[in-house]
Amino acid sequence: QVQDGQLEALGVAFSEPVDALPDVPTLADEGLDIEIGSWLAHFAPTGISDEVQQSLLDTYQSVYEDEGFVEFMEDNGFIRTRRTGDELSTFLDDQYEFYGDLVEELGIDEE
Repeated sequence: QVQDGQLEALGVAFSEPVDALPDVPTLADEGLDIEIGSWLAHFAPTGISDEVQQSLLDTYQSVYEDEGFVEFMEDNGFIRTRRTGDELSTFLDDQYEFYGDLVEELGIDEE
């Protein structure tokens, strides 16, 4: 909608400008100390076999590298980041801490 002119982007909540909106400043450039984004992760139940786990990883890797998927993501301004195992676990811990601190700072943790 921004690229079509229906909306105007005031800033992006990343540390660096994004390719999809090269003329839009970061929120930090606008004086706001906010860096936030959306993400998606898929999980499997604990105790799955190594064979099933590897099959899932292989399937996701093939989708991640698929030309159609890459094109869709790029055409729509999405940033692809692949995290698995310990890297994903660390990322999720960081996100939990960040949003927990944010909720507390904003005072919205009480009913």
